[in-house]
Amino acid sequence: MKNLITIMFAIFLFTSCKEKTNEDFVKESFLNYVQTDFDDPNSFEEITSIQAVDTVDKKFALETIKSIEDISVLLSDAEVEKAAEYKRKFEEDNTCIISYEVKVRIKRNGRKCLITYYVIDDGVNYKVQDHEMSIDEVPKLYKNFYEFAYKLVY
Repeated sequence: MKNLITIMFAIFLFTSCKEKTNEDFVKESFLNYVQTDFDDPNSFEEITSIQAVDTVDKKFALETIKSIEDISVLLSDAEVEKAAEYKRKFEEDNTCIISYEVKVRIKRNGRKCLITYYVIDDGVNYKVQDHEMSIDEVPKLYKNFYEFAYKLVY
């Protein structure tokens, strides 16, 4: 009997010490959102999928700047200097924002529907919203850089 209790306790400790994944935090945040922001929390059926769909971090920006540096002979001195300024800023930046697409099944008017929500992880908080992250929702440094790079191409 003592062995059985010891084994059950060990299993409990092993399973309870399991570290949470990002998906666990996304799920927890969404379930809190259901309880606080749904008109009828009972309409929620289940989360069918959680998928990371977009990441805002310095890696992509620095890769883009490398491409800009590769074609610097085609750019004005002001554009080359601006790219170098962005490079310095991004090398110091530690921003990492991950956008998750969360598909959920809910009941509406007696019918089951599949609805998509987005959970934004900024490294500190998880924010649930019903739309993808727009350019206006990314940090200003990234927004300005994307606009600069877009103008270079178009």
